[in-house]
Amino acid sequence: MNRHDSSPATNEPLSIHKNPAWEPAGFERFYQAIVIGVAALIFFGTISSPPSLMDDVDASHAATSRTMLRSGDWITPRLDGVKYLDKPPMIYWVVAASFAVFGAYDWAARIPMALCAVLLCWLTARMAAWASVIKASASSPLSG
Repeated sequence: MNRHDSSPATNEPLSIHKNPAWEPAGFERFYQAIVIGVAALIFFGTISSPPSLMDDVDASHAATSRTMLRSGDWITPRLDGVKYLDKPPMIYWVVAASFAVFGAYDWAARIPMALCAVLLCWLTARMAAWASVIKASASSPLSG
């Protein structure tokens, strides 16, 4: 046996490539970081794009959230003084919280949705990694 064939302490074969980023767990983290980075670049990069809150749905969500923040009534969403109970209030709560932190700007109304989109991309990548491990283990010759 050659002195380069095994480790003297453990008698295990030496690996030429000992890069933890390319081991399965490290590669999965690296892959997820790439997915999060690209998604954040896309979704957060377009927050301040020229079309402000021109769409009526986005504008009504922002106006309802702004009214909710100014009035202090976090239970009943209102749009122009009229109860706006068409949608669940969580979107208004999140946008109103964003307004409380960043101010009532159009880009502040988009931050919660961009964050949710990035988290959805990360969750999809996690599920794809999980499904590929399940598929690989099911197709291995040792799986009974």
